[in-house]
Amino acid sequence: MACFDALTVPPFEGPEKKLEVDFFPNPFLPRGLRTINASRWQEMLTLINCTILSEISNEFCDSYLLSESSLFVYPYKVMIKTCGKITLLHCLEYLTKLSREFDTVPSRISFSRRNLFFPEEQPAPHGSFDDEVAYLKTHFPKGEAHIFGPRSCDHHYYFIYHTDEPNPYESVPLPDNLPIGFIPSARHQTLEVLMTGMGRRIMNQFYMSENFISSRETSSSSGILDLFTKQTIVDDHQFEPLGYSMNGIDDQIYYTIHITPQPECSFVSFETNLVIKDYPSLVKRVVDVFQPLSFTVLIVGDSVPEEVGYNYEGFYARNHAHHSFKETGHHLSFFSFRQHGHLRRASNPPQSKSSSSMTSLAATQPSRLTAETTEVW
Repeated sequence: MACFDALTVPPFEGPEKKLEVDFFPNPFLPRGLRTINASRWQEMLTLINCTILSEISNEFCDSYLLSESSLFVYPYKVMIKTCGKITLLHCLEYLTKLSREFDTVPSRISFSRRNLFFPEEQPAPHGSFDDEVAYLKTHFPKGEAHIFGPRSCDHHYYFIYHTDEPNPYESVPLPDNLPIGFIPSARHQTLEVLMTGMGRRIMNQFYMSENFISSRETSSSSGILDLFTKQTIVDDHQFEPLGYSMNGIDDQIYYTIHITPQPECSFVSFETNLVIKDYPSLVKRVVDVFQPLSFTVLIVGDSVPEEVGYNYEGFYARNHAHHSFKETGHHLSFFSFRQHGHLRRASNPPQSKSSSSMTSLAATQPSRLTAETTEVW
């Protein structure tokens, strides 16, 4: 049976780099990026040494499961996240070229990731956030860079660019026959739960063994399928000899989970753009499935319920950061947790839910990223 003790596999960089690009919707080309087929998306992915494994679609979006994570395509939005040593930022020029084909320009671009396990093994420009910011600013010099959380433990990097240009189609009357999904949901929100330190019993489920039945059986027996609605279209893949990925779509909602089970670098990411009032219950369900030693929660959207950061049984809050981006009107909240009994428990809980801890590296290219003004509880 394949398991931790019987299989030696080199460590793998599970934490993903994530790139989101929003374009001004062109009403004269209402299907936009969805008219691009898989072979053309593969052209872009070949530039970053990544491969499409499978795809699913509905009326709102196209979902591609990749050899290293996921790609989601809406008429005028792309979200791509990649793990391992993929040079994600090298696809920026290709995306810019695509925007010209659809007579539009990016309205907002964000790049984000948590701290990596093996940053020294990353190819340029991903060896450090300094290098990533320098690369991004060659394309988007007005972008801003931020760090959430202390470098001494889990933290998150975030780069955001918002164009100063007006929407070229703002005064154009919208035709009556626009396809479903052309106009995005009125609310935009994404939730990420990033987990480390999962135990052997949980992670052994994601090793290929002689008892393997199917990827769908792994999704079911592990409890992953219980995290979604029954109508969610699921595309799942169990890697050989180990590892697991899935995408799910339900109308405009996407879900994606990626699992690296090796004990020295175990990592699980869960992400969705589902908008709900009760994020704490969803986070709890995700954490109950994977039972991590520590996890972070990142919420980006037009409104952020800060209460998501509290009262997870068996865990204590390590730190919390919140920031509002005035130009784009969106907010980011970051929370970090660890199981009780590991290291020391935070002696001073937060005095206010609005307490903020982050570093802004905005306006100019930093010479080097230095210490953050992070308040650690």
